[in-house]
Amino acid sequence: FFPSDMALAVPVRGKAAAVPVSGARRRSLASSTSSSSSSSSSQRRCRCESAVRDFVDARADLRGSSFVLSGGLRVETLEGTAGATSSSSSSSLPNLLFLHGSYHGAWCWAPNFFGFFSERGYRCRAMSFLGQALSDVPQEGKASGTVASHARDVAEYLATLEGNTVVIAHSFAGLILQKMLQLDAGRPLSKVAGAAFLCSVPPTGNSAMAGRFFRRTPIAALKLTWAFVTRNFESDLDALRETFFSDDVATRDLQE
Repeated sequence: FFPSDMALAVPVRGKAAAVPVSGARRRSLASSTSSSSSSSSSQRRCRCESAVRDFVDARADLRGSSFVLSGGLRVETLEGTAGATSSSSSSSLPNLLFLHGSYHGAWCWAPNFFGFFSERGYRCRAMSFLGQALSDVPQEGKASGTVASHARDVAEYLATLEGNTVVIAHSFAGLILQKMLQLDAGRPLSKVAGAAFLCSVPPTGNSAMAGRFFRRTPIAALKLTWAFVTRNFESDLDALRETFFSDDVATRDLQE
């Protein structure tokens, strides 16, 4: 879940990923390609980190920071500053904590969510899961975490926020939020005022949904599968739009 070299949905120049090869072929090429693959992943992540920093730095309505987990790794956090007040009406409102889906980071909530809710008095925050955006990348294993470990990370950060919090999760983060709500350690439920699931992965996973998708719209399903296999959305704006965004999103917004 969330491979540690997963790139963000931020367009970059040049070829970003190669088509995976078969298991046998991969094993035969492992010794000769491991160093170049590692270098490619590192370069891709550096480009993505630079894009995220530029995005955050360009917005006066965002405050970027980090939170140190109990294991010592840091996760990126963002806080919206536009229109936030300390009035009695605003202080009675819960915090809003936004959790991103695959191929994204905390930054994705800034353009359309932070401003809207901050101007209405809500304190908006978002965090990037380990291995994503500007959060640390774990060095052990091929993945940056599991559903359960990401859920514990969210619970740790949530426990530090003053007052109650409504947690909003999109896509795969919905699965993480569901897991967090089951946790006993730290009693995170005592600080959760509500939970919102936006296009969330269901508790049973994606299998049944993917099957319905293939039966109902096979061409669109194949195109989406191809996009995730080749990761062509990392360097192609049209593929980026088709995979993650609606047709009415301006090209300028995709480039940002």
